[in-house]
Amino acid sequence: MYLVSQYSFESHSKTSAIKLLDISSGNSTELFSNPAYSEPTWISDHELAFVNGASDNDAVSYLMAADVEDPSSSLHTVQGFKCAISNLKAKVLGDGTVALALTAPTSNSGKMHDALGEKEPHSTGKVYSSLFVRHWDHYVPKHRNAVFYGALKKDDKSGKYELQGPGLTNALAGTKLECPVPPFGGAEDFDIGKKGLVFVSKDPELNPAMWTKTDVYYVPLGTFTEENPPAPQPIKTGVLQGYSGSPTFSHDGNKLAFTRMRHRQYESDKTRLLLVPDIGDLSNVQEFYKTDDGEGAWDLRPENIVWSNDDTEVYVTAEEKGRQLVWKLPSSPLHAKELPEPLTAWGAVGTVANLSRDDRRLFLTSTSLIDNSSYSILDPDSKDKVLVSSVSKEGKSFGLTRAQFDEFWYKGDGDYNCHALVMKPSNFDPSKTYPLAFLIHGGPQGAWGDSWSTRWNPAIFAEQGYVVVMPNPTGSTGYGQKYVNDIALNWGGRPYNDLVKCFEYIAEKFSYVDTNNAVALGASYGGYMISESPASPTHFPANTIGALTVSYYYS
Repeated sequence: MYLVSQYSFESHSKTSAIKLLDISSGNSTELFSNPAYSEPTWISDHELAFVNGASDNDAVSYLMAADVEDPSSSLHTVQGFKCAISNLKAKVLGDGTVALALTAPTSNSGKMHDALGEKEPHSTGKVYSSLFVRHWDHYVPKHRNAVFYGALKKDDKSGKYELQGPGLTNALAGTKLECPVPPFGGAEDFDIGKKGLVFVSKDPELNPAMWTKTDVYYVPLGTFTEENPPAPQPIKTGVLQGYSGSPTFSHDGNKLAFTRMRHRQYESDKTRLLLVPDIGDLSNVQEFYKTDDGEGAWDLRPENIVWSNDDTEVYVTAEEKGRQLVWKLPSSPLHAKELPEPLTAWGAVGTVANLSRDDRRLFLTSTSLIDNSSYSILDPDSKDKVLVSSVSKEGKSFGLTRAQFDEFWYKGDGDYNCHALVMKPSNFDPSKTYPLAFLIHGGPQGAWGDSWSTRWNPAIFAEQGYVVVMPNPTGSTGYGQKYVNDIALNWGGRPYNDLVKCFEYIAEKFSYVDTNNAVALGASYGGYMISESPASPTHFPANTIGALTVSYYYS
């Protein structure tokens, strides 16, 4: 089950639909077509819950449920809310009960915010009593988000799902905690299992403008109808005191895996994979690939976490050399003796899910530079991967192919090599010459990768006749933590020289690229770097005759 949204440049309107994919045939059917419907979530083998954000101003939303075998007639409203609910998650507990969790803005009392009852202000001015006013491009809102939990069960007479008493309960009530972590946090910041709820929140005792530390908290629950939940219990991790993420329960609910960084003020630190082997004992936290020097033996940054059906293995996504790959590990650090190997080789994997309860294979969603959405099945034992469907085929419908993709390594500004990705026109002819589009990524701790983007899509430039080069200089992620750290206090030094050397390498090695006819583009950190771009005629090289700079900054 998945959600597809599309925008029409003819009608200047957005449409979206909840669709069902038959894995055996690769065919999809439409369940609902309504732009207000979002976040479809399985609550049984054939039933779903989703959010209906029916109001234009997000003052009203509804929790809906339906049967995919008869979507129209089975559709019903579970409950309406006077605010916008989001980040829906569900867990089947047995006996017809489904544990439910979602997030919503709260009032000062800890209750779900009543947006309908709020008086309209007479001005657009905002009053702040603290210095942390804006995070990235979002102003800090008046109402904090919190995780609410409850239990769904079918009514015997009507056959419709109902929230069991007392409805939805704020698991963070009476605390200074907030989840999801703004401004980018979402459903990955919390999870529900058979024994309770876990969530990530910033340390309320630290100034959010100065510190990036977040902690994982556990709320033990039995029925998910507890009106007065126990206070959230922080999970302590010793010297690892940085940003936390992806808390994920095992299927049996007894174990918890999550990620954490070491430094309190460094959001680009390396994430470590951690395990709580018994959720009843939060004092026992184990680190995968731990080393005596504290650096960790695995030099990549695990992100999303999925447990195997029998909870004996975990699968994580981690970035390496321009790809977002899937990796398999034993589910216990005690058994993780060898460093993991990737199960995939190309593209950027987004979601990993168990195919079914009785099947070890995995269902993957992924993108690449030539395809904006593909679904596939992966056997983690043999690494065999079978494409199920390329759902919207946006890239391939424009004639994009893997033959357009290339990459190269070149010597950087020191005793190390740098990596660059290349996108060529679909009608590329190596006997001809093409102007250069030299793209500089933001971050600065980020990277260009083999993934689809609606923001910076290399194919947009390539299909206009450019050869696009996307270098990953010092500071880029996916090449080891030292490579990331080496940009510190050196934004205009080593990374700049890496870019210059990349430009020189292109001019020397690629006869089909006309570096006398080059443009350089970047945003955020790329916008900062563009002012000293190697394609700028006032800097380097002397024979470059033109440069286009696209720059903006976050403050």
